[in-house]
Amino acid sequence: MRDQTISMIEVTIAFTLFIGACWLTYSMQSEIDAGLESVHRRVQENNSVTTTIGLSSDIHEDVISFKGSEVLFMLRDVQQGKYEMLVDGVSFSSGMNPETSDLSIIQLDAKYQAHYLYDAHGEVVRVQNYKVR
Repeated sequence: MRDQTISMIEVTIAFTLFIGACWLTYSMQSEIDAGLESVHRRVQENNSVTTTIGLSSDIHEDVISFKGSEVLFMLRDVQQGKYEMLVDGVSFSSGMNPETSDLSIIQLDAKYQAHYLYDAHGEVVRVQNYKVR
């Protein structure tokens, strides 16, 4: 009888350790999954273009101006195929690699006015940037 009691206690301890190890593994996997989701969200936020636009009373509502460096940053969306872009008459087709083109036409310190062309669904099809003189 004593041997059976000891055997039952050993089985109970082994079962408890096994369940504890399973629970610890599940908790670690949940933490890793949450961390990966957080990193994925941050990467998506870093890839999106966010620009604070300050409109003054001397310009029209549909005219927005950007610096040359912001125009260069917008070329990432052209490369991803989101829209076409026209900078001072030079066209950047949707999906093309901007580094294969001559980017010296975009002056970093210059200001550019952006005009947007939309399709029937209201999505941006083309962005036209012209240097403000």
